[in-house]
Amino acid sequence: MKSIVIIEKDGTSKYIHADVDADNCLHVNGNYFYNKNLLEPGDKERAEKGEKLEIEKRLKLGMNSCGREVVTGEELRLREFNKFAADAGLKVELKTTYGRDESGKCPCYHYTFASGREWIDRNIFDVGRIINPMFSVFGDGETGGIIAGKPIAGALATAPQNENPEDLYVTVNHYNDKAKSRKLTSDEAKEYRFVEEHGFAMRGIRM
Repeated sequence: MKSIVIIEKDGTSKYIHADVDADNCLHVNGNYFYNKNLLEPGDKERAEKGEKLEIEKRLKLGMNSCGREVVTGEELRLREFNKFAADAGLKVELKTTYGRDESGKCPCYHYTFASGREWIDRNIFDVGRIINPMFSVFGDGETGGIIAGKPIAGALATAPQNENPEDLYVTVNHYNDKAKSRKLTSDEAKEYRFVEEHGFAMRGIRM
């Protein structure tokens, strides 16, 4: 069973995990069924017979008799993400797709901002977290690019000098002699830094 987050009306929240025998849980045959207020007549007897109680469907109905909203951890994280975006004056849509690498199935998070620019955020096996632009940074139709605090070596000749340590640069074609870089605009940098701070991709390196 998934972890369940209970969100109080004042916005505070707490996690209840399946390995915690909380006071408000019905405990039958090693299984935990959350929130006795959501139990229906006969649930205990059905659970004792080994039948699956679809408590989670009832959780999804919204507010229960205690005045608490119950959502999954994933839903809470998306809610917090949208709040961070609103606080930053940004409007962003999130879409999740899945790819495969040496470790199996891996998520790719796509963030599309009101500007129309899309960024992809993922953790690449044995490399780590990578955030790339999915728009044409030079207007030539080619998407992608590597973001860094300075131009990547092969593109030094085409890039302006780094005047501010806070500047970010995008470099495309960085594996051949056609590499070129430019500084991100202030709006592009704001979007990138937002994804970097609040994006969903796993931090660290998967090995």
